[in-house]
Amino acid sequence: MPNSQLSTLLPGEHASAVPAFVAYAVAVRDLAATRKRLHDNGFSVGRTDSGDIFVPAASALGAAIIFREASQVRR
Repeated sequence: MPNSQLSTLLPGEHASAVPAFVAYAVAVRDLAATRKRLHDNGFSVGRTDSGDIFVPAASALGAAIIFREASQVRR
């Protein structure tokens, strides 16, 4: 995806260089529990337009981590 559209998918994110590895997704069983665990452990958590949550790249060693409920993952 072009850098100009990245903030549409992940609000507040931008690629420091192009091309770049800027994010990856992880399927989780319970999105609400994941959000709470992340928050309780000091991570800032964003929300995508599709309802997924993510830890910004600045807090996750350079690549945003998207968390998606497993029931929403296409197989």
